[in-house]
Amino acid sequence: MANEEEIIGMILTINTVLMVIGGIIFGFACLRQRELIPWLPIFIILAIGNFFFTYQFVDYVYQLIAYSLFGVAAIFTFNAAFMEYYKLFIKNYNQKSQTVNSISAIIVIMPIIIGFQIFVLSILISTIIMLLRIYIKTRSPSRFLFMLSIVAATIAMFFISLDSFGVEWAFVFGNIIVTSYMSVLVVAAIVALLEQEITGTISEKNNLKDKFSHDLGNILHSISITFDLIKTKGISDKELSELEDLLRKKIHEASDLVKEIRKL
Repeated sequence: MANEEEIIGMILTINTVLMVIGGIIFGFACLRQRELIPWLPIFIILAIGNFFFTYQFVDYVYQLIAYSLFGVAAIFTFNAAFMEYYKLFIKNYNQKSQTVNSISAIIVIMPIIIGFQIFVLSILISTIIMLLRIYIKTRSPSRFLFMLSIVAATIAMFFISLDSFGVEWAFVFGNIIVTSYMSVLVVAAIVALLEQEITGTISEKNNLKDKFSHDLGNILHSISITFDLIKTKGISDKELSELEDLLRKKIHEASDLVKEIRKL
């Protein structure tokens, strides 16, 4: 038993460290994209939950607190996924209000009716389905990794539940899978941060493309008008000279714009 306690204690310590690291990385990603903020509490709650779970053999109260925090983390995960799911798939405001009220009522009632563990499993499975649709729609690598992590969490929850039925190895194996789940969450945090870098670069590129396209379009339009005026009959030599000077100026502007583009 002592060996099992040491193994579980080591695993939970690793999990706590992983969640702290993941939370810090993901926090930086949230600074760049506030839409990610609903996912941040998951890292914080899981880190605290694992900390309490480390002392589960000292006092049963710690285990109870940890399980409660894990349940709260599952609800936050569901909430974060649902918020994104709504933005992508639910358009009508009244429908949103009715859906949110229904979901809130279900979340309050379900643990009483079906029990805590089955409730958490139901929440996780629902979250997986939503994240799968979100990934298919957005092709976001971080959302795919979030989905994988929750799949791992669901499997871990299943094996940990088997411990209640006397399956001795299930509890240790479930906690090992939890480490995989939290490792994937850390990777998801890193990918989310990188996604912001890529998104920022693409946005900057599109802004520059629009700017240069607009500037070049204005120059070409001016050259076209000037050329048409030059061909006009009855134009004086002075006006012709002014138009030629304007034409040269616009050609130089176009040349300078091309040089600026090449520097990028």
